[in-house]
Amino acid sequence: MRNIKLNLYVLIILIVFFIAYIIEKNMNSTQATVNQVYLNRTQTDPLFPTEIFINKFLINENGTMKTNIKQSNISSNDVANGDESLSESIGLWMLYAVEKNDQVLFSEYVKVLKKYFLVKENLLKWKVSNDHTRNVSTNALIDDLRIIKALYNAGEIWNEEGYVSLADLLSKNIVEYHFIDGYWADYYDWDMKMTGGISTISYLDMYAFIQIYEHGYLDEEKYKNLLKMYQSLPTTNGFYPFQYNIKEKKYVYHKEINLIDQLYIMYHVLPTGNKNVELWNFIKEEYEQNGILFGRYNSTTKKPIVAYESPAVYALVILTAIELGEVEFALDIYFHMIRSRIHNPSNPYYGGYVNYEIKDTHVFDNLLPLFAESRLINEGVLQ
Repeated sequence: MRNIKLNLYVLIILIVFFIAYIIEKNMNSTQATVNQVYLNRTQTDPLFPTEIFINKFLINENGTMKTNIKQSNISSNDVANGDESLSESIGLWMLYAVEKNDQVLFSEYVKVLKKYFLVKENLLKWKVSNDHTRNVSTNALIDDLRIIKALYNAGEIWNEEGYVSLADLLSKNIVEYHFIDGYWADYYDWDMKMTGGISTISYLDMYAFIQIYEHGYLDEEKYKNLLKMYQSLPTTNGFYPFQYNIKEKKYVYHKEINLIDQLYIMYHVLPTGNKNVELWNFIKEEYEQNGILFGRYNSTTKKPIVAYESPAVYALVILTAIELGEVEFALDIYFHMIRSRIHNPSNPYYGGYVNYEIKDTHVFDNLLPLFAESRLINEGVLQ
């Protein structure tokens, strides 16, 4: 009887090992080519599932980040597709590297940033094509500010003067090229030598502006005016304006509310003491009553006008809730958010927030949840 039990135990172990082998073999057969930047890393800490997914499917061979898994033949001056890479993505990836304390990853992407995005005006292309055949001549204020924030944070944490120096260069030129008639324009076109005439409110990252001010590149008057603008930012029915028309000197509201824009504004203004209680209560009540947050709402009725939800929306709710000290709500939203992530390790898209019907995703819907998850861990909310 004892021998039978021993043989049965050995058989079970062999079966477990065989199943594990089959799963690993399946994953290896479907795994996309991992880029050389990733292979060069020496980081030994366990990787987040979403980081594994991003490295498998959303990194070009040159290290730039894809916008989607699937390639696209559509070329547009207004959006990025397929293997085109956004400065937005690089910035979020760099912020995540700082949050994760991954110096190797951060260093590699500073190199990518300098090689493919940085122009002689010391601004950053808002997107680059993988084959370098489609060039843009503009930046995006929000993306430059995000990267400045990541560089200053990294320089401080790791005592790397080179990161601070690059952030200083970018900061100096943000102030030089983007400040017009008392407001901050969305972009600068270095070919046309022209600054845009619109200020998108969600672009104004107060966390980054505070750092630029503290490093001496934003004077007292500009800084105080920005604080005043954010502290007195108007709302209609609890929603922020979408943009400010610098030429016409008026705020512009949209009938359709993009919740990502609203949450970015709320998150960015928090350092000024401006807390939009009406918007925050709406978000919490919407989630508590319906168990879901939709991507867009009617600004008048506050009813959803789309049927989809976005992982990025939940990520921004998490980041905002952490800043407001509402950690239980942040954790509740986190567990809802990861329901749309693929958890099966044998699935080739393991760790990704993928629309399984079309086998595709947007990099933003993976990077922002990844950053929010790492922030929850660092805040001690998530173990």
